[in-house]
Amino acid sequence: MLGLPAGVFVREVPPSDWTSNAAGQLVLAATLGGPGVSSLNDDAVLAWDPVAGLAVVAREGDLLDVGGGVRKAAAVLRFEYDTGGGDGMPRSLNDHGEFVFHARFADNATAVYSITVPEPAIGGGLVLATWAAIGRRRDRRRS
Repeated sequence: MLGLPAGVFVREVPPSDWTSNAAGQLVLAATLGGPGVSSLNDDAVLAWDPVAGLAVVAREGDLLDVGGGVRKAAAVLRFEYDTGGGDGMPRSLNDHGEFVFHARFADNATAVYSITVPEPAIGGGLVLATWAAIGRRRDRRRS
């Protein structure tokens, strides 16, 4: 799978922790296992595209840009799971492949990130980890 070290695998995908769109793309939360995986980096957000396949969007412990050249390790990753948009609930993945997720850091600061699934090919590879921070706020929710 694109973006995981050798030997790291998807251990579990909770049955309701995913979202999809009309383009057949899927984003899901997963728990990872394998060498070097601990409780500090075992949660991940994965994206599947019918053409590009499966890739890591973000992983607990990843250093994410929070603006001003500052990078912080993600402690919690969240996105809205939905039922396709017909229920009036928010959607994290639209039909153009634009995906939005939230990251919380050890200091309880949060940031919102937006990517496109899949990102354009650069240098012959699929790049999903190009982050565009679109906001930052203090976390008011408990996770």
